[in-house]
Amino acid sequence: MVSWFYQSLDPSMAQLLIDIVENLAVHEEIVKAGQFTTEDIRGYFQALTTIEQNHRIEWGGSTYHVQTAKKQRHKDRILWVEVLARKVVG
Repeated sequence: MVSWFYQSLDPSMAQLLIDIVENLAVHEEIVKAGQFTTEDIRGYFQALTTIEQNHRIEWGGSTYHVQTAKKQRHKDRILWVEVLARKVVG
């Protein structure tokens, strides 16, 4: 059954949304691009840490995939590395 929301959309867009929603697992959710979820973490590492984007880290018994590793600087000195990482499922 298609709701009024889907009926108000262009047919190709409505079908795309229906396909996405029907294929979601029970624990999955759709979030906007750039939105932080409860499965994501933000961490701070020492300046000399060699962590980079696409590395994997273990924390609290879970594995995380590093999305960004941003070096925080003051003049020419690195103060720390800020990391945004997403939880790896499976």
